[in-house]
Amino acid sequence: MDINFEEAVATWLVADGRTLIAPEYSLGIGENPALKDPVRWPDILAVRPKDKHIFLCEVTWGKDWRKFRDKIADYHDSLDNIRASLDHWLGVGDKEWRISVWYFVPKHPHVGKIRSMKPDNGIGLYVTSLETITPWKYTWGFRDAGTES
Repeated sequence: MDINFEEAVATWLVADGRTLIAPEYSLGIGENPALKDPVRWPDILAVRPKDKHIFLCEVTWGKDWRKFRDKIADYHDSLDNIRASLDHWLGVGDKEWRISVWYFVPKHPHVGKIRSMKPDNGIGLYVTSLETITPWKYTWGFRDAGTES
């Protein structure tokens, strides 16, 4: 059976009835020509309004932990602009809202390295194994972001 893991993660995220998602959401962060790319595209933007928590979800089978580190650093460095964009376009994301990067990756030895990459402040980091979100391995109901790394 072929599985589209972005769709599986999206289904898993909304199964609790508390999470709203937007796949491939464009986080336009301004027209600053100094930026290499003024737009960020998380695989899934997940919003939990009641918790005032926004997740920038990345779904990948990649195993190069340096790319994970670089993406986390990029989100962290762009956090103020991301907040401004989300507040402007969606009315969410001001300083009362938590913003976290949430990686969905396969189980492999580098997961520990990814978990250790949490920036000092400003942005959270969660890591969930793709193997745990397959439809035959979970029950419907509450979905927890798990333990923040």
